[in-house]
Amino acid sequence: MFRFNKTIFAFAAFVLLGLANAASTNAAPLVFNSRTTFNAAAPNTTTIDFGSSNIDYANSLTNFAPVTFAGGADHQVGVKTGSNFGLVDNYALVSNTNTPGQFNVDNIVITMPVGTRAVGFDIKCGSSTQVPGMCAGSYEIYVNGTLASTVASTQFNSFEFFGYTSDVDITSIAIRALSGGEPIIDNFSHNASAAPEPVPEPATIALFGTGLAGLASFVRKRRRSNGVGDDSEEEEPAR
Repeated sequence: MFRFNKTIFAFAAFVLLGLANAASTNAAPLVFNSRTTFNAAAPNTTTIDFGSSNIDYANSLTNFAPVTFAGGADHQVGVKTGSNFGLVDNYALVSNTNTPGQFNVDNIVITMPVGTRAVGFDIKCGSSTQVPGMCAGSYEIYVNGTLASTVASTQFNSFEFFGYTSDVDITSIAIRALSGGEPIIDNFSHNASAAPEPVPEPATIALFGTGLAGLASFVRKRRRSNGVGDDSEEEEPAR
């Protein structure tokens, strides 16, 4: 019986450890609104500035491997410059659609290489209004399929920064227009280096320890009820 109880104890400890590790990987990504702060939290990033030449619109761009930029539903992506984008002499990635006014669908979908734990980029609206230098664009940013930020961009000639770090791999970024024109992004930074294993949160560790203590108490009571001492094993029956 004692050997059987030890097996139960080891199995339960293994299960609890797995639950603790799973709980530690469910944290939402940290959001940064400052590139300086992001760079301090995620050193050694690689930045894509989209070069210095136009790239025609396509369903998917592999020019910037290992990162892939693609259009969402009925969208394409390309690298453009010019006053129509509020970007004179500066190239950036923009999406395009044959269905004007199509909102609440992904405009840009970005696939990240394995091991990416940090992503940051500049974003702006892509349609000007009657007021020079102004635009009205609202965009949602999804990290691994979950909404992480909502951007309200009003400056046609300047960008806002958004960055994310995570204790699990960031596999995808999706940008969805809610209003305004197509989103435009630039200076796309990422870090695909291997990250350290996540450390369980204090509450998870406490729960794990409580579970082990309760299980140990249960095993001791069972052993006493069966007449087995703390430091001895049951003797095999005489033959």
